[in-house]
Amino acid sequence: MIIAHVLLLVTIGTVLFVLLSRFLAETGLVPVEQQMEEMGIHKIEATEKDKGN
Repeated sequence: MIIAHVLLLVTIGTVLFVLLSRFLAETGLVPVEQQMEEMGIHKIEATEKDKGN
């Protein structure tokens, strides 16, 4: 009975790992800073800080 539970947990872990790997392969892992620069948020905050000083 314990072996069945262990096999079930290993199977669930493997499925989650495969799904996460496929998701990251399709979307790519991009740092938050790069996303902010692409959206233009990072530049706006930097100029607002410069104006405040």
